[in-house]
Amino acid sequence: MTSVWTQTAELPRFPALKGDLKTEVLIIGGGAAGLLCAYFLEQEGVDYALVEADRICGGITKNTTAKVTAQHGDKYRQLLASLGAETAGQYAAAQRQAVEDYEALIRRAGIRCGWERRSSWLTAGEEAAIRFCAERYEHFLLVINGGSALDMSGICSIPGVNAILYLCQLGQEGGHAFADVLSGAVSPSGKLTDTWARRYADLPFSQEYSYLNGDLQNEFYKEGIYVGYRFFDSFGVEPAYPFGFGLSYTDFAIRCAGVSAPDGGM
Repeated sequence: MTSVWTQTAELPRFPALKGDLKTEVLIIGGGAAGLLCAYFLEQEGVDYALVEADRICGGITKNTTAKVTAQHGDKYRQLLASLGAETAGQYAAAQRQAVEDYEALIRRAGIRCGWERRSSWLTAGEEAAIRFCAERYEHFLLVINGGSALDMSGICSIPGVNAILYLCQLGQEGGHAFADVLSGAVSPSGKLTDTWARRYADLPFSQEYSYLNGDLQNEFYKEGIYVGYRFFDSFGVEPAYPFGFGLSYTDFAIRCAGVSAPDGGM
């Protein structure tokens, strides 16, 4: 498999290990995680050895899409089930800290790697599929079969998406309903029942949900009365789609058709 890493970066090679080696810390695997661990051990003056079966960054790291994330949903569920909330929380905290450490190292060392903070609501495969279709079809409709509000910033940044239809988990008749809308037999007329933020970070207390605060057992809602449109209206935060938003195949307008006062009274 070809990789942007192996095609654009000169990675060092090391001789094979011969004989026994004594060390304080043994790191198995020379991927991104192993190298970061080795870096911090080096900074602290700890004697370590890093061993890799093939070559540095030649395994999973080579074939990634360069996304560094703490969103390991399946892993958290496994840890909760097998080791409990405390261990899962420790793992979550370590993953968040690793993201911060990568960024700090990149900034400090001046590494030119295009690092940027982005919301990751699409997997690499999903985003690639959307881009593929958007580039090749003159008319491209993206259908979202979801059950709650989404951060649409990533989707809306993809050129060539002509329209978005929020199907919203319609069940076994969803296919028929979608066909009616697509063929024009009916006009889409649904309206959002909540307010969608431009970015997830725009939501109040967004950084305290689930693994973001390390507590995978309890959720405390601290918004008070500022839930949904109340928050956006009260604090002047521009949403992506306001409460009640929904387009159709035609245009609607509400306007005053006139006011009259019979006999000069009201």
